[in-house]
This record gives sequence, C-alpha cells and structure tokens, in this order.
Amino acid sequence: MSERQHSRHDFGDGPLLCHVCPAGSGFVSVTDFRLSPLKIFAAHECAAMVDPSMATKMTVQFNLFGGTVLKLGTARHHEGLLRGIDNMDDIGCFALTELGFGNNAVEMQTTATWNPNTHQFVINSPTTLSQKYWITNSAVHAQWSVVFAQLLIGGANQGIHGFLVRIRNDDMSPCDGVTIEDMGHKMGCNGVDNGKLSFHNYSVPRECLLNAFSDVQQDGSFSSSMPKPRDRFLKVADQLLSGRICIASMMQSVSKMSLTIALRYAASRLAVGPTGHSDTPILDYQLQQRALLPLLARTVSLQIGLNYVKDRWAAASGFDGRPVDPKIGLEVVVLCCAIKPLCAWNAEDCATTSRERCGGQGYLSVNRFGELIGFAHAGMTAEGDNRVLMQKVAKELLGMLSWPAIQARLAAADAAVPALAAGNLAALVAGSSLPAGNAIAAGAVGGVGLGGVGSSVGLSGGLLGTAGVAAAAGQLSGLSLEVLRKLIQVREARQLRQLSTVMRQASAAGGFFDAWMKQNSDLVQATAQAYAEREV
Repeated sequence: MSERQHSRHDFGDGPLLCHVCPAGSGFVSVTDFRLSPLKIFAAHECAAMVDPSMATKMTVQFNLFGGTVLKLGTARHHEGLLRGIDNMDDIGCFALTELGFGNNAVEMQTTATWNPNTHQFVINSPTTLSQKYWITNSAVHAQWSVVFAQLLIGGANQGIHGFLVRIRNDDMSPCDGVTIEDMGHKMGCNGVDNGKLSFHNYSVPRECLLNAFSDVQQDGSFSSSMPKPRDRFLKVADQLLSGRICIASMMQSVSKMSLTIALRYAASRLAVGPTGHSDTPILDYQLQQRALLPLLARTVSLQIGLNYVKDRWAAASGFDGRPVDPKIGLEVVVLCCAIKPLCAWNAEDCATTSRERCGGQGYLSVNRFGELIGFAHAGMTAEGDNRVLMQKVAKELLGMLSWPAIQARLAAADAAVPALAAGNLAALVAGSSLPAGNAIAAGAVGGVGLGGVGSSVGLSGGLLGTAGVAAAAGQLSGLSLEVLRKLIQVREARQLRQLSTVMRQASAAGGFFDAWMKQNSDLVQATAQAYAEREV
C-alpha cells in the first residue's frame, strides 16, 4: 500500500470515513449540494451518531473544502478533483481562520501576491498571527487546502479570495514553503487532526485561484462579477452558512443520543417504590421527568425548526445557478446563524443533564456522555462562536426592521398584548385544550418562554410584570400552543424595539460601538435568542 493510499485508509477516528463513504456507495457526494442538498445534512446527522470525530472530518471534506471547490471553482478545478473528494483520494481542508483574526476574518494577514514575471501567486504568512489556526484535517491527512488570502496585484488589494493549494506531496510530506503543526491534545474529538498552517513565499500556479466570480488573466488583469471587496469576502466564505446547518444537524444527534440513553436507562433502572422495594423505574419519578421531558420537547421543536432552515437554505443556496433575491438571501443568513447556537446549546444541556440523571453509570466512558459533552462544546465554537453569531443575528435584525414583513409581525405581536395580560391567564388556561401541568407544554415554556438569557428583559419586562411572571409560571404549562406562540412573538417584538431604541440613541450620540459591545450585551443576546426561538 502506498503512503497516499495509507493516508486514505487511516482517515478518521473509530469507524473510518473512507469505509462509510466508499466511492460509488451513494451515501454522500460533494455534488449533492447541487442535486440533493438535504441528503448532505442527513448524512451529517447519521455520521455524528456513529463517531463525532469522523463526522467533524466529514463536514470539512464534503462541505467546507468540497463545497467551496464546487461553488467557487470552475471546470479546471472540478475535473481533476471532485471525484477524488468523494472517494477520499484527495483529502482537503479549509484554511480561513487565523490566530489573530478568529472573528474578524476580513482583516486576515495572509497574502497572495501576483508575480508578473512567473505568472504565479506567492502565498505568504507574514506574521505569527497570520498562521491558519484550528484547521481540521490539516495536521495529518490533507493533501489540499482551500487557502483564503488577501489578493494583491500591482500594489492594489482586491480583497479576500480562495486558492486551491497543494500542501502535501504524494508521500505526505509538507510541500516546500508550507509549515504544518498539530494543535495538540483537546478535551474532546481527538480523532480530528486540527492543525496550524503557515506559508513562506509559497508560489502556486495562476490556475489555483478559485475563479467562479473573480479571475486574473495571464497578463495580470483582474476582473470580478462583484465590484465590492466586502461582497467578494462574503461569497468566498459562503460555505460557512451550510456549515452551520451541518453543525446543527450533528448537534441534534448529540441531543437525541443523550436523551435516548438517559430515557432508556430511566425506564429500566429500578429504585425504591411505595412498598419500600426496588420495583419502580426512576422514570416514574417527577425528578427524572422534569429533567428530561422538557429537553425532549425542546429537541423535537429544534428539529422542526432545523428542517425549516434546511429547506430555506436549499432554495437559496445558489448552487443551481439561479439568482437569489438579496432579502431572501439575508433572511437565510440570519436563520443559519440563529439555528446553530440553539442546537449546540441544547446538545450540551441534553448531554450534561442526561449524564447527571444516569448517575454513576453515566460517568462510564462506554455510555458516551463524556464524548458527547466534548462534541457539544466543539459545536458551540465551530463555524462561529455561538454568542458572536447571536450578535450578528441581532445586528441584521436591526437592519431588517423596516421591512414590511417584519413590521407586520411586530404589529401582530402588539395586537396580541391585551389578551395576554397577566389578569387574563386564568381564563386562557380554562379555555385551553391542554391539561394544566402538561409536561411537554411545560418544556416548551421553560425552553422558550421564561427561561434563558432573555427572561430578565423579555416576558418580565412589562408584558406580565415582575410579580405577574411568578404568578403566571404555574399557569403557563396549561396554555395552548397558540397562546404560547403569541407570548413568544410579543417577547421578540418588545426586545427588538427596545434594542432598536437603545442603539439609535447611542448612534446619535456617537457611541454605537460601546453601547453594542460594552453596555447592552445582554439585550443584544436576548433579542437574537427571542428571534431564534420564535422562528423555531
């Protein structure tokens, strides 16, 4: 077996990815982004149930690396590589994040300078902070990388572009001019070879530029279908959106596995009953039910919401070549940024609570909770830190506030306020078709009504009043889903208007940045979470 073949057959932790996705198996293909995008997301959820490390490597191979080559590349890239991506003969990575610019990638320092004498690009990492950081697949297995760099031509910066770069030779040694280091041991997912990449005046052919939207001719002339550098960056980083759906899908697997393990254990584990004998499943105890059933309800709700986001993304992905309405495109961006944090936070909650509710058995590695908790924490950071993504959600919502559809939603929320006043809750419960104390309804309320970061500035911020919240908490579990939906709509409307007012005043006073980043972080997060949970 050659060293190249050995790399392919040693790809991943546990069940090997190349065995799960053999060539021609039909399990998953990078071309599914064009032909069957929902299949890509389903494959991620299935793979995560088998092995989180394998699923992580798969999402980089097929989504971040493969999807970027498919979308930003042209025939000269596709003909030589797409089949190799599918059958693991060509393993790749996605080199966007830099040590010094994790959440400000547009300011990255890696450069790709056009050399008019050789008609090549010279890729360089000028500082320690410019090294590509946390690059999955790079430390051991990747032969290729999509490298993002500032494109410099004749002293002019044309913005960030993607380059298809060979980083290892056939014998798997790093190419001259490329330095590759392992990130080190992690708290979880150690089957993933996260690495650091640096480039030292590394020359690559002109054809390495992924040129679906921008190109450089032999004479060094630059052309682009997108005149603004900012738009070019958003386009080249586009695969992060589907990546967030992939992460959310994998996080749903964490939640489902955790709850399945905990509920099955609770149904079979016998403990003391009314007679004093160990003859009662612990699932009969209210303690166990109150811990697990609300999480089950929330996980089901998140799956419905995630399926909706998948459909919206698939219709606006751009892989079919059809133009996308800018407003629809922005809505999809916001949805993708909102669903990933909700699913990742829920996964961590499900895994941690399930571990606790399984007692000592849950602490055994064989029952997987340690692995699942580590994976959930990876999901909270991968493809965008959850809290930073929520900042983006809130920021975009402020810009969308004048849209007729948003205004109509706010008006509908205003119209619902009188019927939802605290004094009317008893009548609403009386007219509800759900019995008071319903555990599933209680789970929905605990997850999206009174719980979470939004509670202090949401329902308690005037709709029910501080005293009203305490009085209503015992009643809310009996409300119909329609009433709960209206409560969630009103919470979103009030927080969005409050944030808009605060930021408008801060902007007029010249203090927008401080107001956003240093003074109103809770309100920013609460507004984004209210929107995300209303969408779900």
